[in-house]
Amino acid sequence: VYLPVDEQEFAPAESDAVAAPAALGSKVILLIDEEEPIRHQVKRGLEHYGCTVLIGGDGPEGLEVFRRERERIDLVLLDLSMPGMSGQEILAQLRFLDSAVKVVLFTGYAVHEGEFEGVEAILQKPIMMDDIERTLHGVLEV
Repeated sequence: VYLPVDEQEFAPAESDAVAAPAALGSKVILLIDEEEPIRHQVKRGLEHYGCTVLIGGDGPEGLEVFRRERERIDLVLLDLSMPGMSGQEILAQLRFLDSAVKVVLFTGYAVHEGEFEGVEAILQKPIMMDDIERTLHGVLEV
């Protein structure tokens, strides 16, 4: 049995519509994390919001990218715990190179906002892209 379909009945309600991502503009973010799957997901998410994402796969690589591109970088998104060179050591080097650099840390460990001087925010893993987007909007004042 075929019945005529009322097209309005199947049209998505306004509340069901997927909201467009809030643009972060043409911001340049340096992402420093040793875990490739995290780098891939966060990079894709940030690019979805309009950002250009530079990658550092570990501390030394991230610092090299920062030295080379610091004039373009609006914010560093930094994993706190990495092998070899810790996020705290990287943070100290970033501050040495540019005391005004904006840094958002992310970690799987319990930490408090006041533990790290000069950090704009700390995000707890697992991180959701919505959390990153909201945090970056606040930090970058977009």
